[in-house]
Amino acid sequence: MKKQWRSRCSSEIPRQTKSVWLGIVLILLFSSSLFSYAWAQDSMSPQIVIPEKNFQFEPVEQGQSIEHTFTVLNKGREPLQIIKVKPG
Repeated sequence: MKKQWRSRCSSEIPRQTKSVWLGIVLILLFSSSLFSYAWAQDSMSPQIVIPEKNFQFEPVEQGQSIEHTFTVLNKGREPLQIIKVKPG
């Protein structure tokens, strides 16, 4: 009487390996697509640039009006909306 040894089917291991690799590839593709989307959003969104952030006014007499113009630039591709300005 011959003993039959039952072993795992050789095609089972590659199938599991293929599943693992497919999972890894899908995760990498999903991650890269999220990164590209985030990068595209950053490059398109408004980006405020104020070259001169501070200005020191000289002393003036009471009642005299003074003014200074600050330049505000938008380096992004979408419109920049300035909703509120709070002088310091």
